[in-house]
Amino acid sequence: LDTPVKRYSSGMKVRLGFAVAAHLEPDILIVDEVLAVGDAEFQKKAIGKMQEVSHEGGRTILFVSHNMNAVRKLCSYAIILNDGKITKSGGVDEIVADYLSVDEVKNESLLEIKKGRWGIGDVKFTYMYMLNSKGNKVEQVISGE
Repeated sequence: LDTPVKRYSSGMKVRLGFAVAAHLEPDILIVDEVLAVGDAEFQKKAIGKMQEVSHEGGRTILFVSHNMNAVRKLCSYAIILNDGKITKSGGVDEIVADYLSVDEVKNESLLEIKKGRWGIGDVKFTYMYMLNSKGNKVEQVISGE
């Protein structure tokens, strides 16, 4: 409490902002990638608070994230945005499945056609993939695997 905010890390500022916003009891709480910062304990507390606000408080949360597990836990309705335009909307399970399998999303992330690269180009990644603990390719990594 004695540390000036100007000395907080960016992650700590996000935590503070989320804590203040969540306790002000707004009708609509907009949360944009707040779970991208912080440790597992903060993420757990944040998800718990958002569930409390939406379910028990009867308030609306607009939750923006690429974390599909968090989207599944928190949301009852979802949309996919592409270049600021809604490309699909509906139930969470359907939208998450579409998000993870849509060719358009996959093609945009293909490294060999990726635009907006930076650096001097001595090394250029053109392909990568993730393996789970069993050595199988996966589209998403679940915490703890």
